[in-house]
Amino acid sequence: MKENSKSLTIGIGIVIIIETLCATYLLKHPRYSSGISIVYFLSGILISFLLLFLPQVRFKNQDAGSPFVRYASLILILFTAVYCFYYTRYWIGTTPLSYEYADMLPMIKVMDERFLSGHINQVYQPIPEIWGGAQSAYFPAMWLPYCAGVIANIDLRWINSFALFTSFAICLFIARQTKNLWAAIIFITNFLILVAWLYTESVHNFIRLTEEGVVVLYYMLFFLAIISRKPVLIGVSLGFCLLSRFSIIGWIPAITIYFLLQKRFKELLLIGGSCLLIILLLLILPFGWSTTYQIMQRASVYMLSTSNVWEQHPEYFTNYLGFARFFIPGHLKSLHHTLITVSFLLPMLFVFICHYLKKRSNINNVLLATGKLSLVVFYSFIYVPYLYLFYTSSMVSLLIAAFLARNGKREMV
Repeated sequence: MKENSKSLTIGIGIVIIIETLCATYLLKHPRYSSGISIVYFLSGILISFLLLFLPQVRFKNQDAGSPFVRYASLILILFTAVYCFYYTRYWIGTTPLSYEYADMLPMIKVMDERFLSGHINQVYQPIPEIWGGAQSAYFPAMWLPYCAGVIANIDLRWINSFALFTSFAICLFIARQTKNLWAAIIFITNFLILVAWLYTESVHNFIRLTEEGVVVLYYMLFFLAIISRKPVLIGVSLGFCLLSRFSIIGWIPAITIYFLLQKRFKELLLIGGSCLLIILLLLILPFGWSTTYQIMQRASVYMLSTSNVWEQHPEYFTNYLGFARFFIPGHLKSLHHTLITVSFLLPMLFVFICHYLKKRSNINNVLLATGKLSLVVFYSFIYVPYLYLFYTSSMVSLLIAAFLARNGKREMV
């Protein structure tokens, strides 16, 4: 049994590396990007299924590990901090924070300035200085963390980079108590690929132009909450995820069905109640129902803008990840319906399969596996597959790899 678990751990680790390579260096060969997108999608699904047959991924009270591993972890985290600082400063120095390059952070900055000035009713009003009156559709958990940058009068990309570095540091902290040599090697390989790619490559603009580091950190905390198996923490972190990017939306009905089938009503109520409380406190109470409705309506505008993006930047569809390439430009409505259908249907189908398997064999990690599946499906069918969006799922895989190294059979000395 232990040998099977060891082989399965290594197998998942290898699939995680394949998935990571599909989202990074393999994309340097855009003529193969259609096939790479399919391999990426299948890899994510395979990770989800294989997780079911591992022992429960969880936090454990463990020894501190060997001195070599402790010192190596410390050196690696210090190296990563210096590396992230250097390249963040490089990107800030080479690209002005201007809406003409990308309007996300400039828009967030104006929203934060209005909020910090006490003009809460104006936060979601049009912004005349950006495209002559751009209107934000960002939920509060997306722009609130950047208030720290406005208060400190620093470039907001430092906040983005710090959030991403924190996510990397979390993974290193978990993996430092490594037990499985091969799983540890796989984790370090995956870690180095992502650090190098996200901080040095310009093609995805993750540090240079986006706000996605905060999203990654929210989702890391959400998956940590799942692993902790604490319903209130799961609900609170889920609320922050939904109020940044709602890519986890398909997880909610799927897991609701799973909890009902398992008759785990108390957990379901705690998760749902704490999630709704966060949404109430951060969105509905301060900004009202009308603003909430307007923000949600912006999703339809986003879908309509897909054709414009195709005309101006077809490489976003043809050179990178995602299945939108098979629908654009003539089948946008089909893409819309497909995204909604698969985002909800596939996770629900997955939990029904889990429920069936649970009656016949020992399976674990259903919430974790369903969450990973939901992210892979949503981003693979998203309208405009900006490459920076896919790294939330990649970082979740890195977190899983960290736990594989931590929770495996002891082989280290």
